[in-house]
Amino acid sequence: MQLMQVSQLKPGNCAFIVSHTGLTRDTIRIAQLAKGAGAKVIAITSYPSPPLMKYADVALVSAAEETGFRSESLSSRISQLAIFDSLFTAVMFRMPGVSESLYNIRRAIDPTKIE
Repeated sequence: MQLMQVSQLKPGNCAFIVSHTGLTRDTIRIAQLAKGAGAKVIAITSYPSPPLMKYADVALVSAAEETGFRSESLSSRISQLAIFDSLFTAVMFRMPGVSESLYNIRRAIDPTKIE
């Protein structure tokens, strides 16, 4: 799915590449294709390793200590999700009409809450 999506990128687009180690071949290939298409590449990783950083325009480094019990620990995903959530919120508040939309959403769901 990611390869299909990256094949549609063009200059002016942006790809977020998320990888704990930055060493996964598939992830690096996706970053390479995005960069080759002229898109900006933002890497979110715990280790700004040379293979992934070769294609990244921006590196956002998350801090997460992994355990030896799982190769893909939840802690790195949570820290990377926090970065994504912060970026989304920052961009969202720059868009016109957001305050009104948030007010309307809150007003619509308010009756569903217990007081």
